Amino acid sequence: MTLRRPIIQVEGPSGRDLVPLWGPALTSVHITDARGYESDQLVLTFADAPPSWSAPPRGTHYKVYLGWEGETPQLYGVYTSQRNRYRGSPDEGCGFEVVCRAADMVDKLKTVGTGHYDGKTVGEIVGDIAREMGVEAAVAADIADRIVPYRLRWYQGAGDFLTRLGDDIGAVIKPQAGKLVALKRGSGQSAGGKDLPAITFTYDPLYEFEADVEPRGQYAKVRGGWIDPKTGSRKTKVTEGSGAGTAELVHPFASEDDLDTALAAAKDQQEQQAETATFSGPGDARAIAEAPVKAVGFGADIDEKDWIAETVDMDIVPDGGWTMTVQCTVKGQRGGSGGKKSDVIDDPESEW
Repeated sequence: MTLRRPIIQVEGPSGRDLVPLWGPALTSVHITDARGYESDQLVLTFADAPPSWSAPPRGTHYKVYLGWEGETPQLYGVYTSQRNRYRGSPDEGCGFEVVCRAADMVDKLKTVGTGHYDGKTVGEIVGDIAREMGVEAAVAADIADRIVPYRLRWYQGAGDFLTRLGDDIGAVIKPQAGKLVALKRGSGQSAGGKDLPAITFTYDPLYEFEADVEPRGQYAKVRGGWIDPKTGSRKTKVTEGSGAGTAELVHPFASEDDLDTALAAAKDQQEQQAETATFSGPGDARAIAEAPVKAVGFGADIDEKDWIAETVDMDIVPDGGWTMTVQCTVKGQRGGSGGKKSDVIDDPESEW
């Protein structure tokens, strides 16, 4: 078997590839791409010893390119250093890690602000937050025109505000490649509407895998409330489900349509989480979170599932090996309550 050599390039602020400069001091690179806005991470591990630590200052920008020898390396992510971790032991010696987050948006996403949106679309809301952050917005067409009846941001970080908005409408909103991107969760498509490249894993006894599948999904009910403007009372709706227990959406919604969207998103997320899998294999620079995952040779129970990448972890040893591990959920039904009408009842309580 011919061994392939991974190619990794890390461009610094000057645009120069720093990997040759670092040489053997750079012992490993770990990259995580995930759905959450705080999850995307780059960790550079170096062998070094005090007192001559040579860690970069906070805020240093890096562009990371990945590929295999004989291929053109592809840009995988843009990161900013956030902190340094130092270590030392008699067995492993001394070293440090440079921990980076996606671009320079982490601090901007944590910036607290206030405001409200009345009858605005998802595209308008995400675009407004993006302008506040000084970046470009990229919103998928299938959610961009969705009307949000009312949304209040009250002394809340931009990231937390967008995360809750995404949860309520079934979307993933996160920084990616220097933009603020909003995608329909589990769609397997980019913000431009193109299918993301599928990640394929073919069974190989040299790599680990694990899958937790059910012959038939058994999902709990989801219940939430909305304020009826005609009566001023709260009403609740419950999605139908065959699982044990009922999940509650804590906050009431401004309209019945808003609640229906949130219930469908919550139910779909439960369906996705009901079956999970983790696959390991050779690295692929095209592999990102939200991409479809194809399993081959693992048996019908695994191969026939519509897997979606939830988290992609890359582990690279310069001039050594490159392995990726992908955590997956199943693609949801996209129908919330499976097309069945939800039960609507008057809320007996006067307060939520």
